[in-house]
Amino acid sequence: MHALPDLDFGRLFDASPNPYLVLDRRLHIAGANRAYLDSVKRKLRDIIGRWVWDAFPADEQTAGRFLASLEGVFRTKRPDTLSLVRFDVARPEMEGGGPIERYWSIVHSPVVDADGEVAFVLQHAIDVTNLQHLQAARLPENREDAPERIPAQSGIFERARETCENSIAARDESDPLNEMFSQAPGFVAMLRGPEHRFELVNPSYMRLVGHRPVVGLTVSEALPEAAAQGYLDILDQVFASGEPYVARGARSSLQMEPDHAASDRFVDFVYQPLKDATGRVTGIFIQGIDVTDLKAGEAALRASEARNRQILDSATDHAIITSELDGRITRWNEGARQILGWNEEEMLGEGAERFFTPEDVAAGRVAIEMRTAIEEGRSKDERWHQRKSGERFWAAGEMTLLRDEAQSATGFVKMLHDRTEQHQAQNAEKAAVRDLTTERARVVVQNLDRRRAKCVQPRRVMPRARHSRLQTEFGL
Repeated sequence: MHALPDLDFGRLFDASPNPYLVLDRRLHIAGANRAYLDSVKRKLRDIIGRWVWDAFPADEQTAGRFLASLEGVFRTKRPDTLSLVRFDVARPEMEGGGPIERYWSIVHSPVVDADGEVAFVLQHAIDVTNLQHLQAARLPENREDAPERIPAQSGIFERARETCENSIAARDESDPLNEMFSQAPGFVAMLRGPEHRFELVNPSYMRLVGHRPVVGLTVSEALPEAAAQGYLDILDQVFASGEPYVARGARSSLQMEPDHAASDRFVDFVYQPLKDATGRVTGIFIQGIDVTDLKAGEAALRASEARNRQILDSATDHAIITSELDGRITRWNEGARQILGWNEEEMLGEGAERFFTPEDVAAGRVAIEMRTAIEEGRSKDERWHQRKSGERFWAAGEMTLLRDEAQSATGFVKMLHDRTEQHQAQNAEKAAVRDLTTERARVVVQNLDRRRAKCVQPRRVMPRARHSRLQTEFGL
């Protein structure tokens, strides 16, 4: 165990690029760092000391998941992970107000006191909204093309679950901030002097570098592969300038196992200069997260998205359109462009009203279709629609409700097929049948009239002379 130098852990906590919230045993907010406050768009003075659900109202289901996780941490004294949870952030009034959709992966880690009891819970919230949007963009019909497991299931966030195994030595173990850094998810290292000598590392950092002994060595001595990749130059720059350096998704080739070749990892990290009372830089504090699995998951989702796009765009005889629950369009395939005339850039964020006829828009047909899809799972229709050019065409369509893995409604997919020719042919056939029926009826009536005419011909009148002769002959 390595003794910690006399550090201002409060400043280090606030300088971390990773968002942290601290809760006490009553679930009152005991602290939050700058990264956390920025991510939820709040001020510390507005939330400190408040019960967490007063500061951040949540629906019953979400609150129940959080409480179960927190209770588990207090009971087992072990970290607990909420792999994926939706918790929207309130947009400040000066920015227009309203909720901002956010998805998080959250790790709750115990912070124990001198008696070994959990005194605080450290919440580490990772914003995975972009990843979730990529995943949600896939259509259910193409699930066989998707990876076997979504990232939240395949270990992207497993690193957060495993990071709180051991604590770093602390000079004052009763200091909660000291304990937080000892048990914090993510890797932590402390360098001293212009030669960048390791003074402190946490278990996560040790895993990242293959459990090689680094404390007491300089970066160039302990990690020659990192020095060769330019990281030593960045450290020199931070030490000389006194300015922090922040990297997102930086590629780093590291030897993570002894006697094994180096492998590429992707990390988010910050090099934060440490200064003494005179402002002189004395060292560098390193903190970051290994996001390799997250990057791999995003790459897999992008590949899946590209495959889905190719599949959708190959269906040029069908318009396939996805939308949010409020009707705003999120996907517009090549078939939609060919049939309706608008390209995807023109239609993203728009409503289906643009390709419905004015009379159907006035009658609220779009809302009726969405409501039926929500209530019954799908809504079929055949009606006139309108192209960008203003031309009308007859389309057979179906709107289907989309659901996520929790069976919560997430949006709609609408499929349209141009059936104008078939519709016109059917109408022509009906008209022909109608005309034929009319002609047949006319012929029947004419025949009846002729027969009736034959039945009512006038009786012939006998000539008078013949009538007299007959009377004479027969004595009539």
